[in-house]
Amino acid sequence: MARITKPVEERRQEIINTAHIMFMSNGFDKTQMADISKKMNVATGTIYHYFKSRTDLLYVVIDKIVDEKMKNLKKQQSKLHVSAFDRLKQIILSFQNIEKLENISFIFGNDPVLIQYYLLKLNNSLSPFFGSLIEQGNADGSWKCEYPKETAIFILHGMAGVMADWHQLKESKQKKHKKIEIYTSMFLRVLGIAETANNE
Repeated sequence: MARITKPVEERRQEIINTAHIMFMSNGFDKTQMADISKKMNVATGTIYHYFKSRTDLLYVVIDKIVDEKMKNLKKQQSKLHVSAFDRLKQIILSFQNIEKLENISFIFGNDPVLIQYYLLKLNNSLSPFFGSLIEQGNADGSWKCEYPKETAIFILHGMAGVMADWHQLKESKQKKHKKIEIYTSMFLRVLGIAETANNE
């Protein structure tokens, strides 16, 4: 039987997609290059032809995860014809999803370098979006923020700090939920809307 040779970019994307699924299912530590090649039914050397190491492949998968998160966020937000405050509430609800946070922690294991790369990539992608959201809130009266760009960076770094420590929290989901509520309240106070948000 003749071997099927796929175009370079198609094969590369197939590797990324397969690795993404396997990292999500098994975690980075328990997924080897040989596992990925076996799943794809190709030689392990084929994977190394496109990616020098498993870590290099994970970095590309992280980029994919962040890009997908941004696309989904923008798509969800585009459907909302509401105030900036209501948009922010939707984002906060997503941030409060413990299962999503635990999934991210599961992928990276305890590797602080990988976690920091993910959070830096996420922050860089979210920063312009949050800055625009804060400016919208200034315009529609949701809040009054003198420094939208700097405030967006401050809030995102706070969220990143929470997520960086998430994999180390050996607590019940109830306690985790309570901590996230506290952190969320802190973020809202930066915009001066904590009381309004908590009473709705």
